[in-house]
Amino acid sequence: MAEPTPYPAVNALLADLLTQAQDILGNDLTGFYLDGSLALGDFDPASSDVDFLAAVARPIAPDTFAALATMHRRVAASGRPFATELEGSYIHLAALRRHNPADATFPNLERGPDEVLKWATHHSDWVIHRHIVREHGVALFGPPAATLIDPVSPGDIRAATAGVLRSWWATPAATAAIRAAQPGYLTYVVLTMCRALYALAHGEAASKPAAAAWAMQSLDGRWPPLIAGARRWQLDDGDRDETIAFVHLVVAAATQG
Repeated sequence: MAEPTPYPAVNALLADLLTQAQDILGNDLTGFYLDGSLALGDFDPASSDVDFLAAVARPIAPDTFAALATMHRRVAASGRPFATELEGSYIHLAALRRHNPADATFPNLERGPDEVLKWATHHSDWVIHRHIVREHGVALFGPPAATLIDPVSPGDIRAATAGVLRSWWATPAATAAIRAAQPGYLTYVVLTMCRALYALAHGEAASKPAAAAWAMQSLDGRWPPLIAGARRWQLDDGDRDETIAFVHLVVAAATQG
C-alpha cells in the first residue's frame, strides 16, 4: 500500500493510531480517513493539524470511549512528531451518512498538548468536513468514503459556510481575537476567508493555496497585497486592521448570499 502522505513522521503516527484504534474497536471500525489539509493537499508541517475521521458501525459506548481516551492520552504523551497535532472524530455510520443536528455529538479530539478526547457537538461546519472527506479524503482503512457519505450539494456547502461566518467571524469576539493574536494568526484568518469566499462562489471546498490564488485573481485591487502577504507568511501587526476589514467583506458576502 502506498504511503498516505508525503511525510514519513505523519505516516508513522497515523499507522500507529490506526493499529491502536483497531485494537480497541475491532470490527466496529469501518473506515479511517484523512480530512482537512492532508486531504486537500495544503498540509504545512509547521502549522497544520493532522485531521482524521474514524467511521464506526455504531455509537461509541462509554467503556469504548474510555479506552479511546486513554489511548489518545498515551499518544499525546509519546513525544512523537505531530502527536499533539492530531484532530478528529469517531462517528457512527448513520450519522456519517448525512448531517443530522439531532444526532451530532461524538467523541472528538482537538489539537494541542493539553487536549483530551471528549464528547463534542458538530455544527454546520461538519457539512463542509463531510464534503471534504467524501470527495478528497484519503482512506487508510475501509471502503471509499463516498460509499459511506451522501453527496453534499453546492447549496448545502454555501449555507454551511455562511453559517460559520455568521456564528463566529461576524462576532465582536472574533475581531478581538484577531486584535490580540500573534501575527501568524493573521495568515490563518486571511487564508480561511479566501477559502470561505471560494466556497460561497463555487459551492465546493478548496485548499487554502488554491482558494488564495483564485481570490488574488477575483477580488479588486485592495485585497491582493494582503492575500499575497498571507501566502508568504509575512503579515505583521500593521496588517491587523486590513485583516479585520477583509473578514467584514467576506461576512458581508455571506449575508448578501
